Amino acid sequence: MLDNDEAGRKAVEAIRQEYKWRVRDASHLYSGHNDLNDYLRGIKASQPEKRGFESRMKQPGNISQPEQGNRQNPGEKRKRGLRM
Repeated sequence: MLDNDEAGRKAVEAIRQEYKWRVRDASHLYSGHNDLNDYLRGIKASQPEKRGFESRMKQPGNISQPEQGNRQNPGEKRKRGLRM
């Protein structure tokens, strides 16, 4: 997963000469981009924002009722459960 430039191709060839068949070049997966990071950033930028259930739950302040009741107040000691 090296860069799609001359230095990246040279590095792949050098590694391939050292390790022979154990090297697989995957730069074709992100062709058109300089490197894997640019490709992933491009995918994220092109995806529309989710407006369904998942996005509503990730917004601050949207805690479901059972989850809200189980929250511990700051400074409160943790309960140890049922002792026998």
